[in-house]
Order: sequence, then C-alpha cells, then structure tokens
Amino acid sequence: MNRNAPVILAGHGIILSGAEQEVRQLAEIGAYSRRLDAARLGAFPASHTLNLGMMGMHGEAWVNQAIQESDLLIAPGQCVSTTG
Repeated sequence: MNRNAPVILAGHGIILSGAEQEVRQLAEIGAYSRRLDAARLGAFPASHTLNLGMMGMHGEAWVNQAIQESDLLIAPGQCVSTTG
C-alpha cells in the first residue's frame, strides 16, 4: 500500500442515504484504499480490491496501521463525535 494514499472511512450514513454507488465511484476514480468497520458492512463490496477490511479492536492490525499511516482520511457518512 502506498503510505501516502488517502483512506475512505465509510460510515453508516452511506447506507442510510443510499450513496453506496457514489462512494464506490469515488474510491475507484481516486484509487483510494478504503476500510469499513463492522457496523458498516454492506456499504462497499467486501470482495472489491480497494476494500481494506475491518479496522479497530475486532479488525485486522494491518488495516489499523494503514489508517495511521494515511495522510488523508475521507469520512463520508461517518460519525466523528467522541460521545457516539
């Protein structure tokens, strides 16, 4: 993975708004790596080559590392509140 590649953090709002196709197009046009957390499964095909997989405590360590090393996080439909 390119260390400077942006990562898309797709949130549940992608599903609620019906924007799965638009986010997929964004990922494909920019060739961004992306990840989904467990609550967002279904927003992007798991078999897609740009899907990094799950992050966080129940995800893969290499996915967390890719996010930490990314220079840009794009978070459509994601809640970024510290209170949930």
